[in-house]
Amino acid sequence: MEDRKKNILRAIIDDYIETAEPVGSRTIARRYQLGVSPATIRNEMADLEELGYLQQPYTSAGRIPSDKGYRYYVDALMPQTSLSPRERELLWEQIQLQMSQAAVETLVHRAVRLLADMTSYAAVAMAPSIMDSVIKTVQFAPIDSRSVLLVLISEPGFVQHRIVDDLRSAVDESLLSYGRRVTALLRGMPFGSVPAVIREAIREIIREEELREALLEMITAGEKHDYTEKAYLEGSVNLMDQPEFKDVSKAKAVLTALEEPSRLLEMLSQNEGDTVVIGAENIIDDMHECSLVTATYHVKGRVLGTVGVIGPTRMVYNRAITLVDNVAAAVSEALSKVKI
Repeated sequence: MEDRKKNILRAIIDDYIETAEPVGSRTIARRYQLGVSPATIRNEMADLEELGYLQQPYTSAGRIPSDKGYRYYVDALMPQTSLSPRERELLWEQIQLQMSQAAVETLVHRAVRLLADMTSYAAVAMAPSIMDSVIKTVQFAPIDSRSVLLVLISEPGFVQHRIVDDLRSAVDESLLSYGRRVTALLRGMPFGSVPAVIREAIREIIREEELREALLEMITAGEKHDYTEKAYLEGSVNLMDQPEFKDVSKAKAVLTALEEPSRLLEMLSQNEGDTVVIGAENIIDDMHECSLVTATYHVKGRVLGTVGVIGPTRMVYNRAITLVDNVAAAVSEALSKVKI
């Protein structure tokens, strides 16, 4: 694309993002000092429309960006931005506050709320399934003479616990050795089926059948129960403040799609890595009025999940991308520092 067309397209999109009003040639000439006349701008706008980068609402003489226009803007024209030192400090402080809780769901949910607040868009996240984690620690804590609290901790921060009541034999000091010996046996093992040799070794360590079976059931529960990825959503009401969603039917369609966890997971799973999905690129038809910006968070190089924001296609893309990237990085660092 010629430089003049690029400059005009960038100016039109910047103006439309700011005002939500169709943009005319006189507006561009007056506001952006591009060094060309309104007539020249008008001709270039006609070319950009013919090329598919702009479209003309039937009620206006001005132009608005198409999905193709936004895509070119994000890929080639968008100015880069960064958080102020104070913004970055506040964001990381808020994420790090959750670190000591050692629960990945808590951390991710907090990150989603923070993204919704900072962007004024809807924020979404996908937390990993427990079946994607590995066992880190097993603990047995006496409650009374016949009851034990069984705690199973996994990386990167899932915590399961179960009370085992009515044990046939009295609780004694052997519980302490159970935790150490079983942890040594299971550390680093993924959830799911337990090999026969491991089952036999656990049987040798834990003599109480009720306690042993409770532990094995916790390890294998993901095969029987809904321990799949979880979707989180915050700030969907923020979308209603956007001019695009004053149309009740559009608003209802978007909100309905967002309120279904399976559709959220579908959206978040459609691309891997850090992505910007614009308008009709979204695989869900009801979300074609929206754009999605996502980034992955990880621990030790392993991707665990995704955080992102959903807004109108008239999104402030550079700020959304910067915030999402920073939140994902902060979540990754917080998870890497979890100590249990």
